[in-house]
Amino acid sequence: MVASPNPEPTPDFDEIVGGFPRISVWQAAWEQAAAELKNLHAADSTPEAVGRRAWMLLLDHEKPAALDSLFYAWASSMGYLQAPAGKAGEQA
Repeated sequence: MVASPNPEPTPDFDEIVGGFPRISVWQAAWEQAAAELKNLHAADSTPEAVGRRAWMLLLDHEKPAALDSLFYAWASSMGYLQAPAGKAGEQA
């Protein structure tokens, strides 16, 4: 084992990424899909087209959480949610 030339301890992962915003897998897939469609100069860069492309980018095990996010966003936009009582899906 070679000794590190830097005797200072290296920061842990949480310290390194602590200043970066955290995004969901769904948000990352959405942004990637939107960028791909924009790069293709697709005339159909509608929310539906981006959403369908983003859904296809998700792995199967990521889809349930993404679908929960979609349900929560829909309910929120339609005014079905009251004052925040906790996490999405939690009942008072």
